[in-house]
Amino acid sequence: MKKQLLNMTLIIGFVFIGSTHAALSQDGRKFADEAKKIVESVVEKSGYSFLGQGSWLNPKKTFRSSSDVDLESFILSKKPTNPSEVAQWRAQLVRQWKQAQKDVIAAVKAKYPDPKMAEEALAKINLYPPNQLMDEFESGEDAVKFFKKNNMVPNLKAANNIHTGRTRNVAELGKDLEKYSEGLYGKDARRWIQNDRASPGNGRIFYRDSKTGKAVTGRFMNLEHAMQGGGKYTVEGSMNISSQFIDKIMEDIDNKDIAKASKSLKRLKKELTILEKKLGKRVDISKIERLIKAGKFKEAKFLLRQSKLEVEMIKFATSPKELSMIKKLLAKGGKASKKLMEKLSKIPYEKIGNVVQGVLITFQAIQFGADITQGEYAKALTDVGLAVSPAAIMILGTITQLMMDAAKELGIALVSGRQDCLDMLSGIYPDNPSYVVNSRLPDMTYEKLLIKYPDSEEDKLYSLIIAHAQRSSNKEKVAKLNEEKCLSSVIRQWKEAREAYGRLFMKMANLISFSVVAQIKKDFEPDDEMKRQFDGLMAVKDEFNTSASNADRYANQVQRYYEAIQNATGSQDAQPCKNPYFAYLLQNIRLSFKWYSEEVLRIGENEFVITKKFRALKKKLSMPANSSDQTQVGMRTVTASLKFHGPSLTDVKQKLDGYSRFVSAEGGRTLIFTKWYLDGESSAFGENAEFTGLAPGPHAIEVLMELQPYGPKDKTLKGMEYKVDLINGAQIEIPELDENSVSKKRDELIKKMRAFEETSLPQISGMVTGYLNRTATLGDMVMQCNNLIVEYGCDENEMDNMADDIARKGYDPDDVANALREICGDGVDNNGNGLIDEDCQGNGTAIITVFDDGTIADDAFSLSVTGYGNLGSTPAGGQRVYTINLPPGHYTATLTCILAPDDAGTYSIIFSGSASGNGGSGVFGGVGESASYQFVVQ
Repeated sequence: MKKQLLNMTLIIGFVFIGSTHAALSQDGRKFADEAKKIVESVVEKSGYSFLGQGSWLNPKKTFRSSSDVDLESFILSKKPTNPSEVAQWRAQLVRQWKQAQKDVIAAVKAKYPDPKMAEEALAKINLYPPNQLMDEFESGEDAVKFFKKNNMVPNLKAANNIHTGRTRNVAELGKDLEKYSEGLYGKDARRWIQNDRASPGNGRIFYRDSKTGKAVTGRFMNLEHAMQGGGKYTVEGSMNISSQFIDKIMEDIDNKDIAKASKSLKRLKKELTILEKKLGKRVDISKIERLIKAGKFKEAKFLLRQSKLEVEMIKFATSPKELSMIKKLLAKGGKASKKLMEKLSKIPYEKIGNVVQGVLITFQAIQFGADITQGEYAKALTDVGLAVSPAAIMILGTITQLMMDAAKELGIALVSGRQDCLDMLSGIYPDNPSYVVNSRLPDMTYEKLLIKYPDSEEDKLYSLIIAHAQRSSNKEKVAKLNEEKCLSSVIRQWKEAREAYGRLFMKMANLISFSVVAQIKKDFEPDDEMKRQFDGLMAVKDEFNTSASNADRYANQVQRYYEAIQNATGSQDAQPCKNPYFAYLLQNIRLSFKWYSEEVLRIGENEFVITKKFRALKKKLSMPANSSDQTQVGMRTVTASLKFHGPSLTDVKQKLDGYSRFVSAEGGRTLIFTKWYLDGESSAFGENAEFTGLAPGPHAIEVLMELQPYGPKDKTLKGMEYKVDLINGAQIEIPELDENSVSKKRDELIKKMRAFEETSLPQISGMVTGYLNRTATLGDMVMQCNNLIVEYGCDENEMDNMADDIARKGYDPDDVANALREICGDGVDNNGNGLIDEDCQGNGTAIITVFDDGTIADDAFSLSVTGYGNLGSTPAGGQRVYTINLPPGHYTATLTCILAPDDAGTYSIIFSGSASGNGGSGVFGGVGESASYQFVVQ
């Protein structure tokens, strides 16, 4: 059978991909309501869940041309704790997201059969990946890389080719990829999205009710966000979000989408207001708002650049001290500060990130005592251990002296004036600023010391303190005082900090609360495996029916295109080689037959699998229930797992690992040892356990969970004292097996199998035969069309290009077939035979025929008639029949040469119908020459 089916596919043609472009014509609110119904239909049919966001969900809000239907796949699946399982987990989320997109696209097309309307609708809908994937993006660049890798974007128009129905290759999108991937990414993105969804009317969850099977739309966003993991506010994240909104506004202005720019501006204003309350730092954009409303986009863009600069400063600053110092340098007070700010504001927008990094690096370099005023920036920065990109080094050359001048003018000392022990370990020496340290730990904290030096390496920390103290001053007495002071304070606080984190570890670990959940699984009951096999058989049958439905649809398309081709080629003198409409029909009949053949292949494969599974299952059912092939009666499997109350172990472990690093140094983590006991005997490990072969009766199941800090540098450290033991358990009763129930289940299964054998199998076999016969018939139709273009000697590459041009217009087959016939009076060679209006003599009172009668067909002429002006031109080297209704009288026909490649325009003109006159032939010496002929209409 497979061989037969494969042979049927040998005449499949080529696949052509087209696209359409249409302006939005939907009524806003109406479309938003229809989009909601589309989403609900997908939820009800496929069982997917979505989180919706935006004005489209709020009947009280206007759904504008700049508004979108934003959706996010909602999947409750936590990231595996086992690193080897993470890649597979991510791949599964991507597959579910892609399938959800396909289902929504299919629902949109079903709602809007017109391809143009469907494409308009798809352009308004964005379906984003689930939050587990979105939250891994640090920036928009990360998102673009992800979408490229997985060949899918959130925007459904960009993701789908409206003509072929296939997923579009994102490489086709080019620079538009970023536009179709727009969204918020990185720090605080989840917090912003969740807050927006939680605002009145702006968010909905779509899910399928497990009892009724119907789609349900809910407003309880807080619960769903808790399941996702609530997004928390951070200053760095707020800066990240603000910076992205500024980028969006700039892009909207460049695209002349002012409505969208205003929308993004409102969101930026809201975020900056929160930032001001949290940080006390104000970035004023009120003037920008006024400029955009007034249409003064150039001035608005200049202020946006300055706002971006301020935001990026806060975003990239590595410490409060650094940020405070730079804010003073940029304060609009002194002349040098103003000059510095003016210089920075004029640097191109796309380089602002480099500008900010350049300012910060300059600040750090001066702090470390590097001499960067001589112009040798790369060497100076390398000397102080700072790695800088060439772009940032170029920026340094424009701002270094300005920063020095601004600091001097404001009386700011860029190097600390008092020796602090942590500053000293960071390489900051107020009493010896000229000393350069090759290896530094900037912004030293006790946490960093805990991570770098385990308890067993206290002597190394001693050596570090002494070494820095000796360099801290060129005066031996001062250096010694710094050594004594810092050895005393740093070592003591380093030990106290370790003990404090150890106590925090124990406190957090003891907060873990869990219970043991044990359930009986009847995996080993007789016939359970056979029931699963029967369910699998039914699943393959469903796949068979789906392929059959698809095959019927594609077969009807083949028939329809074939009939259109027959209708078209039946017209007089039709020339398929040069006619784009014929090429379009041929392309579609080939493509439809290809898809039909693929579905028939699947039908055959599924029929083979169904037959094989049925025979194997029938053989098993013929055996007695207590045969050697059946599992012994009375065996059971019990599964047990930990059920956490409040935060799960996964949620708590991140904080425990942080404490463990401070207790056990670099590489430290929380060691979790979980051991299960069955009736007092050790039997399994891990968060889940499975117990097999349990006899009927009561059983005790217990679990012991041990948590302790662990570090590769300090395995026997004092941290071993900080161990926490947690224990819990459950009782479970294994019931006796009901022999009557087993027998009853087997009888039910046998009954279903008999019904399947008597009804479904013959139907399936008959359908396969029918599709094989139909494949031959449809294949013959396609072969006839292929033979036709061979008969005419057509250039298939040329026909491919013509078909692509027509495909973009989205014609119906019947429209295309009609277009192949000559349309009288339109002045177009509709059927591609080199003649215009050749079958239209009956449509006018006067008939004038003009044609190129030379040995080389390459000339063209225009015809005008007294009082009626220019009637149009002939095709190059061809003929045109002019039919016009003229009242009785005398007229002059003027023929003008408009094309004569060899400077010899050979022509003939003939009068017929109600027009009588002496026609004739002649030769024009070149383009522009004319000849006139008199004729009379009776």
